[in-house]
Amino acid sequence: MPEAEPESDRRRARIALVIVLASAVAMATGVASRGEWQRRARDIDSDVKPLAKVSAALAGGDAAAATRAWNDAYGVALAAPTWAAMADVGDAARRLADATPTRSPYEAKARQAYLISLFRARNEGSLDGVLRAAEAFAALGDRELVDHCRRIAEQLAAQPRHVVDVEPVAYP
Repeated sequence: MPEAEPESDRRRARIALVIVLASAVAMATGVASRGEWQRRARDIDSDVKPLAKVSAALAGGDAAAATRAWNDAYGVALAAPTWAAMADVGDAARRLADATPTRSPYEAKARQAYLISLFRARNEGSLDGVLRAAEAFAALGDRELVDHCRRIAEQLAAQPRHVVDVEPVAYP
């Protein structure tokens, strides 16, 4: 009978698979280079914040510039490891929906950002993140996703709090 793999080996294998798949998708779709995404991720902590550009463009009534800035912010949030960045991008998409006559494309972008935020929050074990996603889906009028968030929140609340020691992943 084969010996069972330790949990850490399975986790490393899953992480490696996700990295390979994400790289393949990025290459196939022509997404920006790794260096470009790293630069954009650093922008989160710099003075040039894409979400601030969205707000400034909306304040100036320039929906086209706001959309371009939102696309940049979305790229930065994808590179960020937390749920909060993507939740902020979802909020910006909702502001774009409110500022334009064509609401539905921006609401769809907001929903997508909130879903990513929800999955990240669930994976981080962040009850705050799951609840923020629930509020966002409620604002979009999506009862089904609000119920889904509620179920995830109940599961997280029932889990004992503990810290998981995760080894850092080295990227080539």
